[in-house]
Amino acid sequence: MPNLELMVSEEDLNRVDVEKISIEALMYQTGYLTIDYEKEEYDRKFYKLRYPNKEVQISFNENLLREFVREWKGEDSEINPLRRALENCDFQEIEYMINKLLENIPYDLYGNDEKSINSFLYVYLYSTGFECNAELHTKLGRIDIILRTPNKRVYIFEIKVGRDKEKAIEQIREKEYYGKYVLEEKVIICGMNFDTKKRKMNYKWEKI
Repeated sequence: MPNLELMVSEEDLNRVDVEKISIEALMYQTGYLTIDYEKEEYDRKFYKLRYPNKEVQISFNENLLREFVREWKGEDSEINPLRRALENCDFQEIEYMINKLLENIPYDLYGNDEKSINSFLYVYLYSTGFECNAELHTKLGRIDIILRTPNKRVYIFEIKVGRDKEKAIEQIREKEYYGKYVLEEKVIICGMNFDTKKRKMNYKWEKI
């Protein structure tokens, strides 16, 4: 998945050649992205892009999911239950919703690599409209996905493929990915492993 909220040059932003236009410029020209701020470096202008509002952010990611998922039933069935489960720390429901999503993505779309699994999961979590970041750098490593709910639940997800979910949660502990979030009301860490044979995610949860 492209990281759309980034810096682009003025030349890239104004490109109109359909064969050569970047995804960021296309998203800007179609109204899905807007300019957050601009800066000048070496006599060139650069622009930081962002989603104009939460509604557009949610809409765009839900449209992506509609394209990927075979039986997408809409926000009420696919997104709202996940929002409630995340806010209520209902781990069983979170597991059910994520596995349901993965089961409905054709296997040839994402294969067995961590990057594609992370991407689909990130788009799904991002579609909730909650604050969500992927590959967030810390002093000791990089968090796969971190999500914060409006009621101050912070989730840290580490995803592995074809390995042990215990290894994933051990990595979170060893690298102390939760370090700067421990003052939040509640921090939850989750080690995840995608079973390539059963095509199902396994989970290990802990509250910090």
